[in-house]
Amino acid sequence: MSDSTAIAVREFKGLSEGGNANALLEANLGGASLTTGDLTWVKIPTGGATRWSWSTKSGSEFSEKAITGLLVVVGKVRATLWPHTESSSGTKPLLVSYDGKVAVKTGDDYGDLDPNVIASAKLADGTYDISRIPYFQWQGSGPGAKPPRAKSTRDIGILRESDNTPVFIKLSSTSLRPIDNLLRGITSEGLYHYRAVVELTLEKKKGAKADYAVVVAKKVGEVDADLGNFAHDRFTVPFSAIIGGPNRQGNASAASSEDVPF
Repeated sequence: MSDSTAIAVREFKGLSEGGNANALLEANLGGASLTTGDLTWVKIPTGGATRWSWSTKSGSEFSEKAITGLLVVVGKVRATLWPHTESSSGTKPLLVSYDGKVAVKTGDDYGDLDPNVIASAKLADGTYDISRIPYFQWQGSGPGAKPPRAKSTRDIGILRESDNTPVFIKLSSTSLRPIDNLLRGITSEGLYHYRAVVELTLEKKKGAKADYAVVVAKKVGEVDADLGNFAHDRFTVPFSAIIGGPNRQGNASAASSEDVPF
């Protein structure tokens, strides 16, 4: 590994002894557990803007052309069915699927969805077979085909050199392919994602109704196996559990209070 593709251990604040977010929370909040609301979220900007902007819980604000760091968290692609095609912030989705096979119910508002269609797909364990719900399927084929009503998203977490914890990005359907290609490239190198240093920038695209931004992703370096394994234990395992799926009540913890991604 050349010096130009590696980032030194000392440059990752979050991988220092004092950067253990879980230990800090345990000490400062009396054993409270991290939730999705405690995480730093970065949105893909609207209108085709090509700068990332976000703020932290401490009030610090950032505006960057690129987000660069270790790709410590890669959430599963999930399909989320919202009660309305256009909804305000704070709306809960009705159904969320984490595996492309079944969905869990996360809300009670059916909006303009047909409750009978949803009910007909309910399984004995209380989940829903999405293969029997048209809202999760493509309508038609060829150039005129319409995408599913359910929106596909993926959450990823990147540990920047200067941060104690990762910043999390919710990828919309238009930005899933660049990340998938990035992950396939990392895999072809025989590298686990939490050893890969990646850079995410934004590219403006022309839409039918409005301009929009898509993610441009590339690998720019890597860390050795020891540091990668340390990042895996400190961030990949605990944070993947936070964003990864339904809680014990069957509610999708990561999606139940998020902003509508459209």
